[in-house]
Amino acid sequence: MTTSEDLVIVAPSMEDFKEFSQIQKGILPDVQKIDEDAFRSLIEKGEIMICKNDATITTGFAIIQDNDGQGLLRQLGVVEEYRRSGVASKLVVACETWFHHRNSSEIEIWVKSHNQAAIELYQKHGYVITSERHQFVLDLKSILEVDQRLINLNYDLRPLEDNDETEVVKKYQISPRELASYKEVDSSISIEILENFELRGFLRLRPSFPVLTPIILDQPNHLIIILSLIKTFLDPKFDFLKITIENEIMIKIMQFQMWADLNFILVKMTKSI
Repeated sequence: MTTSEDLVIVAPSMEDFKEFSQIQKGILPDVQKIDEDAFRSLIEKGEIMICKNDATITTGFAIIQDNDGQGLLRQLGVVEEYRRSGVASKLVVACETWFHHRNSSEIEIWVKSHNQAAIELYQKHGYVITSERHQFVLDLKSILEVDQRLINLNYDLRPLEDNDETEVVKKYQISPRELASYKEVDSSISIEILENFELRGFLRLRPSFPVLTPIILDQPNHLIIILSLIKTFLDPKFDFLKITIENEIMIKIMQFQMWADLNFILVKMTKSI
């Protein structure tokens, strides 16, 4: 029987990638998988740790990220047969130590609302629920096609250019580190929303998954228009799109769409350190 004394937290090497990939696929099926290049990048930045039993068998892992003082525990997973043996707590404590050394003032993590075991784990470590997000799955074959000429709006979506990043950071309070991370991980595309050449919103799209998050709009009630435009960035082989939204207006809009199904609800848990 594994005890907390048997567990050690280590930094992985590229030799661990194959095993990590299999574990991530098995225990976190709803997240986009880390490929070999992303795994190497996480190692180089020290943003991944694994928990081993007697330093030989991988029992769990955590992926972390510091966004200019705001800590994000991106993923934490434990192999099923090692759950309830202290692996998760060991990883949480190690992550908090990592963030403390980087002078993070707060840590956040998103957990599915029905995952009561995980919620109780983080509450045990002092985390509290502060907000929630809804993820919807959209049927792209049925999604409303909006004729923008009829509503007299002139929106344009384009990949975020380097010289526009400062405006996005300032207007939407996204840290430069967080914005940079969107480019580095998950093959993401950062997209700016323009209306008559003025910034009106920001999106991050992971085309190969495909998932759209976050969605930041000056006019949340224009969500359907933006969704009709995002299709040009998607691989034609997909007939669905997942979107994760926190804004209450956008959530209400999606709840009334026949071509959108609620996938799950995420709760945000935070802790000051």
